[in-house]
Amino acid sequence: WFTAGGSLVPVAPGAAGVLAAGTPVTLPGVAEAVALAGDGVAWVAEAEGSVVPVHLPGGPVGRPVKMGGRPPSIVVPRG
Repeated sequence: WFTAGGSLVPVAPGAAGVLAAGTPVTLPGVAEAVALAGDGVAWVAEAEGSVVPVHLPGGPVGRPVKMGGRPPSIVVPRG
């Protein structure tokens, strides 16, 4: 998974070992970073100062949680 503007995009091995992008999940804002939780949820940090849960593989996108500032990265701890 990677962020691309206002989307979260899955990647998978394609032909000849080249990564292939899948169908993007549209986000409510501009994505800065993504962290994958072990429960099938991706947490996306957005430029507007929110984090958004996305249920994988294709949504739904949850309600943004306002954090403030502009989070450049995000980490989900194990446990």
